[in-house]
Amino acid sequence: VFDEIFKRGTGTVRIAAIGGGPGYELLATKLFFEEREPDVELELISLDVCAAWKPYTELLGFRFIQYDINDEGSSPLQVAGLSPGDLHFCIVSCVMIYVTNHQTLDMFHKLIHEDGVSAILLSERGERTRACKMMEDRGGSVIRLIDQTYGTDERQAVLCSDEFRSAYLTAPDARHQKEFEPTFPNVPYEEHKHERVSIDRSSRSHR
Repeated sequence: VFDEIFKRGTGTVRIAAIGGGPGYELLATKLFFEEREPDVELELISLDVCAAWKPYTELLGFRFIQYDINDEGSSPLQVAGLSPGDLHFCIVSCVMIYVTNHQTLDMFHKLIHEDGVSAILLSERGERTRACKMMEDRGGSVIRLIDQTYGTDERQAVLCSDEFRSAYLTAPDARHQKEFEPTFPNVPYEEHKHERVSIDRSSRSHR
């Protein structure tokens, strides 16, 4: 996802966490870039409806902006005072369980296809995330990041344009084959799926 940044090696990358609360996902982003590409300058923004998160976000060193994702009259770019192309990536974590609706998905589609956001990184609790199919229905591209061998698992996905997917997520490049240790071990948790499949196979063999 960040290959275009890694190729540059320097410059400013602006990332917003929509529904970002106190900024935990932004902290993970900061740690990731410090390890992988420390020369990249990050501008990290938390957009959340709850103004009480502001002092905690700012203590972590991030910008906080109060934003209601359900407000049809505003957008992430508008409330952040940004122009199209100024916001490079968005993170949406454990938010779609509350706001999976046409308005939100239309806004995501606009961010990607009109406002210059390269990709939206989506993380949810449930293995089925309706927002993935809704984005595909709108002509957007969705990459499900977790192994689908044991069935659909949409807890982590990338929403982007077909062009971004072709340029950075399907190109035959050695970097895509390299294994990285996760920033936080055992995230996402997948062992339960192996156990679930083993139990299912065992029960079938005893029928």
